[in-house]
Amino acid sequence: MTANTEHRTGASGEQSPVNSEQRPFTQASGTEHRTATLTPTEHSARAHRSPGRAGSQQRTPVRVQRRRVRGWRRPATGVIVDRTSRFGNPHTVGNQPGSPTEQHAAAVRRYVQWLDGEGPDVIEQRSRRFDRRWVLAHLPNLRGRDLCCPCEPGLPCHADVLLHRANA
Repeated sequence: MTANTEHRTGASGEQSPVNSEQRPFTQASGTEHRTATLTPTEHSARAHRSPGRAGSQQRTPVRVQRRRVRGWRRPATGVIVDRTSRFGNPHTVGNQPGSPTEQHAAAVRRYVQWLDGEGPDVIEQRSRRFDRRWVLAHLPNLRGRDLCCPCEPGLPCHADVLLHRANA
């Protein structure tokens, strides 16, 4: 990687090279060392380059487990699609029979059927309103984005359905 460098003069009057693409360099015993790495925002901006650019690689979006623990942060490219969002699955796992995997699979199956036109366009649960027409109209907004849902990795999840439909 070629570095676009310029020189900045510090308080001591010495010039230190600066990488205009990333972060300033510091000099120690005649060698250059990076002082910082890319921030998550800078990293995701580079990962999602337009597909038309020569030499760019497009990253495949993934499902990320949303965690409600101290320190967890949504990825910069992530969209929350759990039940607190309008992309949420109105069909709950707890209302399905069988093992946890079977319960998740049944809820996902019902979500797919709902997206495909079975049942009412709008499902209201407590204070939440899930509108199939809105979800289908906004699927293109999810293209190339990571989707965050609290389902454990390895279990079927409606976010996998949204990933497939948005990026197909």
